[in-house]
Amino acid sequence: MKTIIYYLHRGDKVPFYVGKTKNLKNRLNTHKGVFGKDIYIECIDTVDDWKYWEKHYIHLFKNLGYVLENKNKGGGGP
Repeated sequence: MKTIIYYLHRGDKVPFYVGKTKNLKNRLNTHKGVFGKDIYIECIDTVDDWKYWEKHYIHLFKNLGYVLENKNKGGGGP
């Protein structure tokens, strides 16, 4: 099964978190417990090699100047 790479935003399409999941709805509900109810989730890509692509998008978004809440560089967790 492919993995979804996504980002979270607060209704303005400005990314503040990049992650991966198999189920966007379930993952969004989990994030709402951490970041509050007024967040939205957007699919970036559906991939096989999620570790590579999660790292790639975190790096890309940071280089574009977005301030991300991610605690690490991607590819595994804390």
